Amino acid sequence: MVNAMNQEDEEKAHLRQVAEAAYFKAEHEGFPPGQALRHWLEAELDLFPEEHIDVPESLAEG
Repeated sequence: MVNAMNQEDEEKAHLRQVAEAAYFKAEHEGFPPGQALRHWLEAELDLFPEEHIDVPESLAEG
């Protein structure tokens, strides 16, 4: 039970970090409409690059 609670707390902390970073990115860009997902994904990649696979440049540029 304790491990489950620790894992849940870690997941909440992870989400909070990403949410704050995504908000900062959006704020820095003046909160452009339709960019929330991009901000979220960029924030995750910035904070936790080891959890992501490499994306070919041809896909990343689009």
